[in-house]
Amino acid sequence: MKKLKNLTEIPEVQKDAEDKVIEKQTKTRQTSINQNRTESLNNLKIQAKKMTEMSEKRFCQGNIGESVKVKIPDVDRARSDLRCVLGVIMSMKDNYYEIGTTEGKLQQLYSRNQFTVCKEKIIQIEDVLANSISLREAARSFSNLGGQGYDRCTCTQGCKTNKCKCKKADRLCNSKCHASKSCANK
Repeated sequence: MKKLKNLTEIPEVQKDAEDKVIEKQTKTRQTSINQNRTESLNNLKIQAKKMTEMSEKRFCQGNIGESVKVKIPDVDRARSDLRCVLGVIMSMKDNYYEIGTTEGKLQQLYSRNQFTVCKEKIIQIEDVLANSISLREAARSFSNLGGQGYDRCTCTQGCKTNKCKCKKADRLCNSKCHASKSCANK
């Protein structure tokens, strides 16, 4: 029998056995991981299918010629302006809708969850102008005050210098600028 020189030395047979055990554990872990991944993928596909079905039930397909309301983002309108732009569905491509207003066709295509179908026909397709406009331009044209625009300041110094966007543009600050902070440009 062979004597060990150090206690830290391990015979080759014992090393091979440990390597086989580690290799076996690694393989079982790997197969377990792969099974969990495939199961997760299947569950995600099932969940996506359920979500799609619920969305299709909630947002029924719009038809060409139906009147719709498109919500105007808060930064594009003043407080006294309309919250929605009225339009009509002009065409449909791959579940994306082209919407036209009396001022012109909206540039972007809209998915079904971005607008609400009206019960009555308010605007006809023939009423839509041929030019292409953005939603912000449409909101500005329907605005009582000329539209809100996107510029607003977030000053913390009281809007006393030309560092303030509003003061620099020779406009008064409004309620969307900096809520309840003090302002010298109101």
